[in-house]
Amino acid sequence: AIESGNLDPDNQQQLACFFFVQVKQPELPPHFGYGDLQGHLTSVEVEDNGEILLKIRSESTGEQREVYEMGDRCDRREFVEKTDYDPRERGWYRAGMERGKPSWSALYRSVTSQEVEVSASAPVYRDGEAIGVLYSELALSEMVEFLKDLEIGISGQAFIMERSGAIVASTAGLPFDVEEGEEERHPERLLATQSNQPLIREAARGLVAEFGEMNAIASKEELVIETKGDRLFVQIAPLKDDRGLDWQIVVVVPESDFFGEINANRRNTIALSILAAIAATLMGIVTARWITAPILHLNSLAKKLAKGQWEKVVKSDRADEVGQLAQSFNTMAEQLQESFTTLEQRVEERTAELAQAKKAAEVANEAKSTFLANMNHELRTPLNAILGFAQILTRSQRLDPDLRDNATTIYHSGEYLLELVNQVLDLAKIEAGRASLQESNFDFYLFLDELEEMFQLRAETKGLQLLFEPAENIPSYWRCDRLKLRQILINLLGNAVKFTSEGRITLRINQQPTNNQQPTTNNQQPTTINFEVEDTGVGIDPEDFPKLFEAFVQTQTGIEAREGTGLGLPLARQFVVMMGGEITAIANGKAFTPPDRLVDRLPTTGTIFQFSINVTPVQAAEVETRESDRRIIALAPGQPQYRILAADDREINHQLLVKLLAPLGLEMKTARNGLEAVEICEDWQPHLIFMDLRMPVMNGDEATQKIRAKMTSQAPVIIAITASILEEEQIALSQSSFDDFARKPWRATTIFEKLAKHLGVRYIYEEEQPLVPQSTIANLSEEDARKLLKVVSPIWTRKIQEATNRLDEQSLVQLIQEIESQQPQLAAMLTDLVQKLRFDAILNLLPLIED
Repeated sequence: AIESGNLDPDNQQQLACFFFVQVKQPELPPHFGYGDLQGHLTSVEVEDNGEILLKIRSESTGEQREVYEMGDRCDRREFVEKTDYDPRERGWYRAGMERGKPSWSALYRSVTSQEVEVSASAPVYRDGEAIGVLYSELALSEMVEFLKDLEIGISGQAFIMERSGAIVASTAGLPFDVEEGEEERHPERLLATQSNQPLIREAARGLVAEFGEMNAIASKEELVIETKGDRLFVQIAPLKDDRGLDWQIVVVVPESDFFGEINANRRNTIALSILAAIAATLMGIVTARWITAPILHLNSLAKKLAKGQWEKVVKSDRADEVGQLAQSFNTMAEQLQESFTTLEQRVEERTAELAQAKKAAEVANEAKSTFLANMNHELRTPLNAILGFAQILTRSQRLDPDLRDNATTIYHSGEYLLELVNQVLDLAKIEAGRASLQESNFDFYLFLDELEEMFQLRAETKGLQLLFEPAENIPSYWRCDRLKLRQILINLLGNAVKFTSEGRITLRINQQPTNNQQPTTNNQQPTTINFEVEDTGVGIDPEDFPKLFEAFVQTQTGIEAREGTGLGLPLARQFVVMMGGEITAIANGKAFTPPDRLVDRLPTTGTIFQFSINVTPVQAAEVETRESDRRIIALAPGQPQYRILAADDREINHQLLVKLLAPLGLEMKTARNGLEAVEICEDWQPHLIFMDLRMPVMNGDEATQKIRAKMTSQAPVIIAITASILEEEQIALSQSSFDDFARKPWRATTIFEKLAKHLGVRYIYEEEQPLVPQSTIANLSEEDARKLLKVVSPIWTRKIQEATNRLDEQSLVQLIQEIESQQPQLAAMLTDLVQKLRFDAILNLLPLIED
């Protein structure tokens, strides 16, 4: 961040906010800081109780360091303490400055927590000169807790030591002798050969005896150490890097751990054998006294045995063949019962194991779902503002062409970022097993036209020929997951444009024949459609084929291009599989189909990607039509005065909806939380509410339930606004008290469609303006002016009337400027009347609108 210029190391407030974001990440250390040559310090640390502390040393604090509690918005809240402190005397500062590169410091003791820590530090340079050191502190207690969680046999232990033999951490705890009250020193460290843990002590002594000194161990070693009480199995592995870390990791397991269970099993086996012998002897004595029952009784018991009634036995005092048969029967029944009992026990044990595994999987899946929801919300919320205001700017006719082009660039860049976010989230949902097909009916040839328009300019800019070649028998109307198919083709065509410098790019589509018959277009049976994207680009090295469909992995060509995230092809392949097909890449005489099918093919120039999906042809009447994307300029006349409430805790989202809807003549109010929304509804009774689901004080779901309970007779339409909605959450919304939902970042057309769908709002589009004679301003008649005024917002008309009654020339000029882009001739006429002070002529036009 510093090297890119996004972070100024001399700006302590900016540094503090940057560190504040870092320490809140659970996978990162809880302490980050920066110290410079002047002794200034900026650090942020998370305490054990969850509080975040800001530690500052600057020119204003002198030689002391001031500590403050930090609020949720990276602000100082409460002063904690002030102490003498010079960062230049700390181990992390000296390590970074002396080595001149990222380094690990020696172990030292924290000033505040008195805990032994190690720092990772890196010097910061400006114009070739070091200006300060960035650092992060790690407590050795965390390493100890990690080692304690390891299960190493029954009594095995693990420890980490330096080349000197001093212990860093072990399963037995921190081997330090630290006296309280000391500010900072290297604590007295116990050597592994002096440990009070016998396993650690004997293992270390055995290593010294075997290798002479720890510096002699340069690779992973395994050995057996003989001790007085037991043999020890020891493994030692070096842990070394180029940043000053040089440790040894040792694992020791006593031989008794291995043979303890064997000896116990041996004793159990002997005991069971004796018991079995006694049982067999007793069984023989009892069986000798048993006499078989009559044959009919034996038959009856056999039928009961078949029903699982194991407690029934054959009673007989006879010693002939029938008695022997009864004895065999009873023995068979006992063996079957024992076998079924053992089987039931195994089934129960296995069922319990599966239940535990299922529970663990559900917990992991729930954690991943929570991460997806939070990540989705945090990314989409700012994108909503970026895309929303960009849409408002591109819709405005008051901007000059250059500024409008810039706004369009911002909008397209935001759309690209949203596409990347969607790719990451889609891939994560696929891995979590939460992705599903969302099928819809659509016009395939209109779909192709939109796709061709999207890539035509990019292709022409590079001098490429873009060809779309659908076969004549391709059905016009399909049912499948349109968005996933669109994403597949965008990824493949985007790669083709990116890696092709000259020639052409061709998209071929044909229908796969079934049952050795020609394909038809007049049936509604599922069919297979084949796609092929061919380019004349650089091709793919066969060695890179296995990397093509791995997430976040790029081929050598992609790395050299320095573009992309490595998600396009993996996501495309996952979508193709979900839609019932598979994808194949062909280049340089090789064809590759995941996961590992690589075969020789005829030599090709460039690259070909082939895939097939299953679709269902539908009739034209079954395809839903969408409202036109023409620019809306006003509400159609003769409609009620609609009241719209926007409930959202972010002011920028309020501004988006107000700037979008208020110019059309809709009455707007805003609420910052659910409680305010409930209070406004009781007094104002809006027709429709855009309700954000995540708000402080009271969330959107609770507010909706209260509004529904209080406004039973004239309940408003409530549309949920969310940035983290998934497919299953959409189903939950449809069954809840919400009437509909809109997902951030939303488009302007989405909001207009919701109003039209639920309130029946009708619009006037830009091309539907009443035709005005192509004449000069002086020739514009009053009748033409009234026609133009009928399509202007009634609210704007009332404001014009009020300003005219007040003879407020300045307000009139400002109001006229608001419609200048939509109604240039009307604006010019009204401006001419204002300049001539013809307020009476303006009033003569306005009353006719109210009739």
